[in-house]
Parts: sequence; structure tokens; C-alpha cells
Amino acid sequence: MTMSLSISRVLWLTTVIVVVNSQDDFLDVSTDPPVGSCQPITEITMCLDITWNNASFPNLRQNSNQQEANTEIQGFFTLVQQTQCSNAIVHFLCSVYAPFCDYFDGVKTPITLKPCREVCMHVRERCEPFFVQCMLHFVIILMA
Repeated sequence: MTMSLSISRVLWLTTVIVVVNSQDDFLDVSTDPPVGSCQPITEITMCLDITWNNASFPNLRQNSNQQEANTEIQGFFTLVQQTQCSNAIVHFLCSVYAPFCDYFDGVKTPITLKPCREVCMHVRERCEPFFVQCMLHFVIILMA
């Protein structure tokens, strides 16, 4: 049990998005993406009906385009559709794979918003048991 718990924590941290190094990073607004990377969401199927229309690329998983992001986010389809572990899971995943961006106050560089810590922690609390089951299955396949 301890072994699978340790593996689950590593998988959660490396696969989902706790790619930030401190609590404060969740609250930061990033202006790092290059000009022109804020684009309408058209190819990330899971994110077509979210409340924002534009996404920043590269995204927080370093996908350089929507096709890459769509391929990677589809790995969570079972978690989203079959477990229904949280009503915030789609919002969270889309904030990682299609992070909100816009040009505020006429600035030339888009402003990208990272997922907030509260949403991340809520989804982790509610979905981690299901995530572990799915990911351990994939880990076994990858190690074979």
C-alpha cells in the first residue's frame, strides 16, 4: 500500500500539473508565452464548451499546439466520463491543457492565467483515488 501511495503521488505531481514549485506560483499571472500564442480553442475536444475561448501555447504541459494538447488530455477521458469524481475536473484539466489567455488593457503580450490552487486541491482530493487506479494500469503497460 505504501509503495502504490508513493507511486500515485509521484504520478499525480508529474502527470497532472503540480508543475509549480511553491504555493505562491498558483496565484501568479504569467506573461511568459511568446506573442501570438493566445489562440481560439478549436481542437481540444474536452475544452470546447468551457467558459473561456482562448488558450495559450505552449501550455503548462509544454504542448506546443492544440493537437498535442488534445492527444494528451484524451488520456483523462475515462477519469472524466466514467468516474465523475468532481464537477471541477474538466475546468481543471482545461486550465492546464488550454490555459485561459487574453490581451488585457491593450497589451501586446497575452496574459495567461494558471490554475488556481483551490481548484487543483479540490480535484486532487476528489479524484486522486480514481487517478491512481487508471495510472497504475498505464504504468504496468509501460513497464512491460
